[in-house]
Amino acid sequence: MPDLPKLKVRRAWNPEEETVAMDEARSFLFSHGPDMTIIVEGQVIYSYEELIEIVSQEPYKEKDFLEVVMIPRWPVGG
Repeated sequence: MPDLPKLKVRRAWNPEEETVAMDEARSFLFSHGPDMTIIVEGQVIYSYEELIEIVSQEPYKEKDFLEVVMIPRWPVGG
């Protein structure tokens, strides 16, 4: 999907930011199932299909990168 933005992903438990291509997003973001909250540009999403819907809309499709945060639904380090 060359015309869609890439994702700058921050994980709540890891300060390093990673860049993920859209074709890798399904396995990278959603492999944890319901144990992970995914926030894209401030919007909580629940599926890869929702991600594609968001990035296909204005103003997001014009951006080079979208900000993504992954937050576990279980205590970090616990």
